Amino acid sequence: RSSWEARYNGLNPRTWYFVEVSWSVNGGIFLYVNGQEVGQQRRDSVLRERRSTRETKAFLGRSNEGGRREQLNEAILDDLDIYYGTREMLSKIAFIKTG
Repeated sequence: RSSWEARYNGLNPRTWYFVEVSWSVNGGIFLYVNGQEVGQQRRDSVLRERRSTRETKAFLGRSNEGGRREQLNEAILDDLDIYYGTREMLSKIAFIKTG
């Protein structure tokens, strides 16, 4: 089982941010805050993408650095969209706006 992590600790309390995460099996994971790339993790080698996987979990608002796994941060998510495509590909076809 593989896990992906992109870290960024520059968020301030009581401040709104536009956060994007883009992931592909071959490219890796990229984290953007207010349109700027702030974190990434790339895979060293290219893998063949599987059609399905048993692991389909995504965690929002939970720290990966100590503490209890069930302990969540206090946050408000105003809008959440999930697309099957990378940020780069979706912006090239004008499906999403970036920058």
